[in-house]
Amino acid sequence: MSYTLPQTIGIDISKATLDAHAYPAGSNQQFANTASGHKALIAWLGQWSVERVAYEATGAYHRELEQALADLPCVKPDLNSWR
Repeated sequence: MSYTLPQTIGIDISKATLDAHAYPAGSNQQFANTASGHKALIAWLGQWSVERVAYEATGAYHRELEQALADLPCVKPDLNSWR
């Protein structure tokens, strides 16, 4: 199914994997948290117009992904400001 609405992508980051969800498309996909997994994630995102990519900073596990997504509109919440 093709969606013409811009998508918001949420990514749950762990040491080994990236669990991605596209909204409102409702599509989920898991990728390895490696350089090749980052490339596969970016290719997966290419099917939509992406409005934003949201993820939580997870120590060292998000840093290479953040660099790979540098050309996309990323949002990294500051969880300390919510306390």
